[in-house]
Amino acid sequence: MDVPGRTRHKPGPYTAGLLRDAITNAGGTVTYSYYPNKGHDVWYNAWAEPDFLRTCYGLTA
Repeated sequence: MDVPGRTRHKPGPYTAGLLRDAITNAGGTVTYSYYPNKGHDVWYNAWAEPDFLRTCYGLTA
């Protein structure tokens, strides 16, 4: 899972998009969220997503 924010520059949105596309093109599954007005605190938004832990650990319902 990659969750960049506009003010959190590592990875930047462009680089995160390249990584997302590479994983998808290789047959993987990616959940990608972008929060344009967040910095390092973007993780609070990521943790609040309903399937965050399930997605991170590749768990199924």
